[in-house]
Amino acid sequence: MYDLAHAHAVWPVPSRFRTCTPAQWAARGKADYDLEWIAAKGWLAQFRRFLATSPDVHLHGHGLVLVGETGVGKTMLACSFLNFLSTKGFSTAFVRDGDLYRLLTLRYPDEEALDLLAYLQRSACIVIDDLGYHDQSVEVVEPFLRYRMDEAKPTIVTMNSAVALTARMESLLHEFTFIPFAGTDRRISPLEPDHARR
Repeated sequence: MYDLAHAHAVWPVPSRFRTCTPAQWAARGKADYDLEWIAAKGWLAQFRRFLATSPDVHLHGHGLVLVGETGVGKTMLACSFLNFLSTKGFSTAFVRDGDLYRLLTLRYPDEEALDLLAYLQRSACIVIDDLGYHDQSVEVVEPFLRYRMDEAKPTIVTMNSAVALTARMESLLHEFTFIPFAGTDRRISPLEPDHARR
C-alpha cells in the first residue's frame, strides 16, 4: 500500500534540482523573467487556496502551466516549487511525460504500477515535466489532469511552446495559470566540432 508521505521519494525531483529553492530560481531568472516570476510566485503564494478545504470552490485544483523553449528554466522553477511545498509538509511528486504516458497506457497494470499511479493521482501537488514529449501523450494525459483537477489536486505542467494541444487539453489548461517564457537556451553551450566553446 502506498503512503503519500513518501511520494517525493518514489517520484523524486531530478538530482540537479533537488536542492533548488524558489529564491534561487529568482536569483537566476528574475532579471530576464520579472513578470513571469511575479505570476508564478503569486500562484505559489496562493497554493493553500487551491486545496479541498478552500472556500473558493471554483479554484479547486487550479494548476500552473510553464511553457517556452528548451533551456529557459521551466523545469528548474517547477522543481523549486515542489521542493518548497515538500518542506511545508505537502505530498509532492515529479514525473516526466514519457513515464506518465507509459504508466497510463499499461494494458494490465500490476500492483506496483497501480501504487505508482496512486502517488501521482493523490499527491497534493505534482509536476508533469515536458508534456507532449511523447507524440500521443497529450491525449492520454488529459483525463489524468482532469481527474486531479476534479479532486482539487493542483498540477504544475512544463511544456515546449511547439507542442500541439488537443481542443480538450486547451480547454482544460485554460483553467490553469498559464505563464509563457520567451528567451534563449540558458544551459551551458554545447561543444563545437573543434571542442571549443562558442
